[in-house]
Amino acid sequence: MVVVVPDDPSHWIEQSDERLLMRYCGFWLSLRNLPETANTTAVRVQIPRAQRFDVAGLTAIMDRISQGGVP
Repeated sequence: MVVVVPDDPSHWIEQSDERLLMRYCGFWLSLRNLPETANTTAVRVQIPRAQRFDVAGLTAIMDRISQGGVP
């Protein structure tokens, strides 16, 4: 998961006993079945913008997993 974080993190996240609120965008990518790499410092991946990590995206991931699928 990659999250876009603004320069000032105080504009990004709020936490209390009742909630965790993150602003801006999050995107996800499953690394399953990607080829192994010998690079131990950095690996570039492309994350489709359609794979937003939001309520609908998380619900879809959990539905697939609950039916024996993969994220």
